[in-house]
Amino acid sequence: MTAIKAQYLFSLFLFILLSCNSFDEETANWSFVDLPTDSDLCSITICNDGSFHIVGGDLWERGIYISSPFGENWSIDTILNKQLLAIDQNPIGNMYATGIDGYRLQKRCDTEWQIKQPKRWGNMKDLAFKEDGTGIIVGGESLILGYMVLNLGSGNFQTIDWDRELSSITYLQDAVYILTGYGFVSKSIDGGKNWRQNEVGGDFFIDSSFPILHIGYVIGRNGTIIKTRDQGESWETLRNAYSLTTSDLPFNAVYFKDEKTGYICGDQGLVLSTKDAGLNWTIFDNLPSIDFLDLICDQDGDLYVLGKEGVLISIEE
Repeated sequence: MTAIKAQYLFSLFLFILLSCNSFDEETANWSFVDLPTDSDLCSITICNDGSFHIVGGDLWERGIYISSPFGENWSIDTILNKQLLAIDQNPIGNMYATGIDGYRLQKRCDTEWQIKQPKRWGNMKDLAFKEDGTGIIVGGESLILGYMVLNLGSGNFQTIDWDRELSSITYLQDAVYILTGYGFVSKSIDGGKNWRQNEVGGDFFIDSSFPILHIGYVIGRNGTIIKTRDQGESWETLRNAYSLTTSDLPFNAVYFKDEKTGYICGDQGLVLSTKDAGLNWTIFDNLPSIDFLDLICDQDGDLYVLGKEGVLISIEE
């Protein structure tokens, strides 16, 4: 009787485990975008004029920049001898990029890249800039080494070393930034000079998305999803990757196009979508088994997901 009871309890636990970790499945209407490269694609942004801009490359060999006016007729340039990891634009449309070695690149949408020497050599993973050209670049390696470069304007820079790897930086407004890294999320209200850390540990927090100023989402590498409703003052857990009833998922990037509709991409063809502000998630079950590294929606609301081996796919939504 005891053995039967134990077997029943184990079966019940296994059922609960699988039930709590399941997602609704959806078949995506997707297609490959033909690009002139098979190098890894790391980061994407879309300007207000509808033009696409992508950076990536081969780890220690070259950094590439790919662009297109409207998602067709792509052009490619090799602009560094190391991989580029991040591209972003400030609120007035000027673009910035960085990557391995920490070079700083900047341009307007219709000009050539200006390449600036690193203020801190290292593996720089993300950057965010204000309207006036001041901003922050972050990066790190080996989980316990973090780097930050503050561009304070007028050629004035400040470098800060951290005891944990930094992964993403998001500019919100005025002097407010959100920083994520290994085991923490932090907020600065003075342009990055001082940081207030939130006690939301338990994962390597690698990316964030704020569809509006006060509502934002952060994901962890192992599948944690957290949400703020007060511009990063406090966070609630939507998915705990380390719960007994939740298995790890290899997340890489998150993007919300409005308060309710958002997407997460990850390794081995993983793309999740939500239509109810993160309460429930659906998994696309028919995508190619590629490690997806970034994603964004165009002006028509269609989703673009990019990743290793030069893969860019479009998903009609």
